[in-house]
Amino acid sequence: MTSLFDIVATKAHPKYVEIRDGSSEKETTLRNTLNKYWRVYAPFAGPEFRQQFAQDPDTYFWEMYLAGELISAGKKLVKIAARATEGEQPALCIKDDNRHVWIELIVPVHNTGPDQPPELRFENEGGSVEEAPLHQAQRRITSALDTKNKVIQTHLKGGLIDRDDVRLVAICGCHFGVDVPEEAVRLVMTAVFPVVGETVQIDVETDEFIEQSNEPSTVAKIEGQVVKKSEINDAYPQVSGVIWSKIGITDMSREHCPLTFMHNPLAAVPLPEGWGAWDHELVVMQRDATWDVLDILEPVQ
Repeated sequence: MTSLFDIVATKAHPKYVEIRDGSSEKETTLRNTLNKYWRVYAPFAGPEFRQQFAQDPDTYFWEMYLAGELISAGKKLVKIAARATEGEQPALCIKDDNRHVWIELIVPVHNTGPDQPPELRFENEGGSVEEAPLHQAQRRITSALDTKNKVIQTHLKGGLIDRDDVRLVAICGCHFGVDVPEEAVRLVMTAVFPVVGETVQIDVETDEFIEQSNEPSTVAKIEGQVVKKSEINDAYPQVSGVIWSKIGITDMSREHCPLTFMHNPLAAVPLPEGWGAWDHELVVMQRDATWDVLDILEPVQ
């Protein structure tokens, strides 16, 4: 079996070069781990995958990792070489009974523009410490979803994706860093159902905790709370759901970076519940004038 690192890489990314050439125990272990994932995915990958991985390791790790998790869950991944259509197409395709599940992948990157998540900001006036707002990160997620939604529309119009096929968007937040942490309220959830960021009030003279709360919002959260039906985003009926994680080459811990799947309640073609290899699965159910949002994989209290 070939290695991810035994090619003549052109325009290799510095992260790839560091991992390939590093001699420390940490770098050796990381190479071995990445090659373990490669051995699983290699039979399904395209001929240019290793070169692509060298140039953009984060994006192609996300492809390789997610493919490996789905294969381990018993999903029938379709080889690139076996697909009927050549040219640009979704990264992953799974044969699911008499239809396909297509997965578009994207890894939003850091930048210096307005979508850059800010550092933790302290506000001494009024005696408060406010966590860096999440709306920039939310905007980056919705921008990624917009981008892939347009791609899916193109594939549907061109006939690559059948109207009965499931269409997923997998967004990796490995570039978001510790300034945008995973929370009990999954970040992908807040990107689809916008909420106000959390604020912590502290007395500056005594350093005593005063209050921690979310400002009033027209939407609610997960596990027993509700969302106003009018706030549901109906702009993505072509997308069956969103896969989200902050997992990446530098942190492969599912404890730190779980895989979360959020069903689109307004999808034209829904994905059945319990289908995937997720750690969290967010289901939105209609109840009268509201929607309940539940993580169906959370243990019952």
